[in-house]
Amino acid sequence: MKLVPKKENRTAKDNDNMQGGKSADQVRKIVPGGLKGRISSLKEHLPKQFNPSKSVGIRLFLIFFIAIMFFVLAIGIISYQMAKNTIQDNAELANQQTIVQTSQKLDIILQKYRDNLQQTFLDEEMQKAITDALLSDVTDYDRFVTSTKLQTRLNTFSLTSPGVIGTYMMGEEDNFDIVTTGNVDQKFLDSIKEQPWYDTVSKSSETFWTNVTDYESSGSGVFRLVRSIQSVNGMKRFILVADIRLDILTQYLNELDLGEGSRVQLLTNDNTVVTSSVAEQEGKTTDVDLSKVGTELLGGIRTKDGNKQPVLAVYNTQATSGWKLLGTIPT
Repeated sequence: MKLVPKKENRTAKDNDNMQGGKSADQVRKIVPGGLKGRISSLKEHLPKQFNPSKSVGIRLFLIFFIAIMFFVLAIGIISYQMAKNTIQDNAELANQQTIVQTSQKLDIILQKYRDNLQQTFLDEEMQKAITDALLSDVTDYDRFVTSTKLQTRLNTFSLTSPGVIGTYMMGEEDNFDIVTTGNVDQKFLDSIKEQPWYDTVSKSSETFWTNVTDYESSGSGVFRLVRSIQSVNGMKRFILVADIRLDILTQYLNELDLGEGSRVQLLTNDNTVVTSSVAEQEGKTTDVDLSKVGTELLGGIRTKDGNKQPVLAVYNTQATSGWKLLGTIPT
C-alpha cells in the first residue's frame, strides 16, 4: 500500500523546482560561454561598415610615415654621394702624388741621357776628331782613323748610359760621313733627313724625344733621343741620335700600383702610347677618353675607358720630353 503525500507538500516542492530551473536558464543566457561568445560580442560592438582607407587616423599615420621615410632615404642618398665624392677626391689626390713622383723619376732618367750625350759630344777628344773629320785635304786612311775615334767616343756614351743600344752622328757638311755604333736601324738611317724633326734640329739647337713604332733592328722596342749641338771650334752643327731600350721606362711604370684594375701609360702629345704597364699597347692610341683634358700640365678627370667603363684618370706632363704620364683607376 503506497503512501501519497499531501497535496500541499507536492505543490511546494514543484514550486521550488521551477524556481531553481528558471534561475539556471537565466544565468546561461546572461553569461555567454567560451571564446566564440567573446568574439561574437566584439563584432556586435564594431561599426557595421568599417573601411581603413577612410579612417582619418590611418591617413595621418601613412602621411607621417611616408614623409619620414622619404626624409631618411634622401639623407642617406646625399650622405652616400658625399662620402663617395670624398673618397674619390682623396684617391685622386693620392694617385696624383704618385704619378707626379714617378714622372719626376722619369725626368731625371731622361735628363741624364741628354746630359751624357752632350758631355760626350763636347769631350776634348771628340772635338779634335770632329775638326779632323771636317778637313778637306785628308786621305781615306786619315778619314777612317778619324771615324774610328768618333765611334770610340760614341761607344763610351753607350757603355756609361745603360739602355743605349745604338747611336748616330751626322753633320751639316756633305764631307762628313754619318757615324754609327751599336744596333743600327737601317730604315731610320736611310730616311733620317725625312724625319719630322730634321728641319728644326738642322737649324737650331734643340732636343727631341720620339717614340719608335717601326723599329727594325733586333731586340726590344726603343725610344729615341735627338740632340742638335754646335761644335766648339768650327761652330758647325751636328745631330746626335741615341736609341734607348723602352724597358728602361717600362720598369718604372710596372712598379706603380694605383689599385685593382689600374693602368699606367706614357703618352706622346697626340695620345700615342710610348709604353704601358699593360703589354702590347705601344704605338697605339690610348683608349681612355681625354677630351676633357685642357692645357693643364697635371690634373685628374673622371672619364671612360675603351670599354665605356667609368675611370678616374690622373696625369702629369714630363718636363723633359713633354710626354704625359697617365694613370687610370676603375671607379
